[in-house]
Amino acid sequence: MYRLSAGRFGHLEFEDQGTPQGASQAPGKASGKGVAGTRHFVDKVRDAEFHMVKAAKRELMGEHEKALQSLSAALGEDPLLLDAWRDQLWMLVELEEYPEARTWAKKALEKFPDHPELLAIQSVALFRMGLRKDAHSLSDQALKGKGELPMVWVCRGELALSQSQSSGEECLRRAIRSAGKNPLYYARCGRVALRYKRFALAMKLLQEGTQESPEASFLWYLLGVAQRDLGFLKQARVSFLEAHSLYPKSATFRRAATAPSDSVGERLVAWTRRLWNR
Repeated sequence: MYRLSAGRFGHLEFEDQGTPQGASQAPGKASGKGVAGTRHFVDKVRDAEFHMVKAAKRELMGEHEKALQSLSAALGEDPLLLDAWRDQLWMLVELEEYPEARTWAKKALEKFPDHPELLAIQSVALFRMGLRKDAHSLSDQALKGKGELPMVWVCRGELALSQSQSSGEECLRRAIRSAGKNPLYYARCGRVALRYKRFALAMKLLQEGTQESPEASFLWYLLGVAQRDLGFLKQARVSFLEAHSLYPKSATFRRAATAPSDSVGERLVAWTRRLWNR
């Protein structure tokens, strides 16, 4: 059984721990036939797939910490679920927990040796930690793997954009294509583009994403960020309001939707950014 010593990372992966995190009490231990029957139903539906779907929904609401919890629960049900390992690593990257992502990538690679997506995510964790040579080496190794794997291209796109390489955009688009236009990958690619101040690219990708998945509140929020930073303040406000209406519990979306965004200084900064992003 693998554990980290403390903090919220102590339960990320779990073998032979008894009742997995998130699972209900066994049917035979519940009191009363009605309760037992209900618990039996809950146990049946709360399998790894249930938690994976919940993780995806949470990520598309911008709730990366909660998505990580759901992925932890999915691995509690199925410790050999590769998709859960992959997404768990990416959530750690999204949360800027790079040393933890590096540690858990090594654990994942013990189970899935040389898997390209795991190598790719580890490369991004190393890159953001400043270990650029090792990051590029891992990324090159990931590209040699078989299959068209979306996270390989997301991560390669990040390394390319960090060096202002023109191939970065194609890498991100390739990730989205290979993922079948999965809204998660519009969000992931949009986040990478925003990170490297490629606001025009982010806006294009996220506009496509909101058209494909108009119910995904996080895509609307990210689109608003790209629009705001390009100086399209009215459009940004519409996007922020849409994000907030889809998920009103988000304090981040609420702040964006209600923040004043029409100052002369903001417009001047946005105009300059727009010039650089042409």
